[in-house]
Amino acid sequence: PFKVQGTLDAFRSTLKYGIQGLHLPQLRAVRDRALVLWGARDTVDPVSAGRRSAAALRAPFRVLPRAGHLSMLASPDAIARAINSFAGH
Repeated sequence: PFKVQGTLDAFRSTLKYGIQGLHLPQLRAVRDRALVLWGARDTVDPVSAGRRSAAALRAPFRVLPRAGHLSMLASPDAIARAINSFAGH
């Protein structure tokens, strides 16, 4: 998906506003059921950050052994299996 024409310009346009995300106090306010999945090979954010996010959400935490930072792109099958398992399917 990152090779689509116009992607680089879209990223440049978006990044002028900073990297978007939620802070821990915002995560603590979430009341929906959640699951935090984290790539063991993430070279951008440490696994400890995922654990903190899961704790703030009061959510289970799972490390995906062969996944990296964008695990939904690199390991979509592992993501799908974890979500299906969490959902009770």
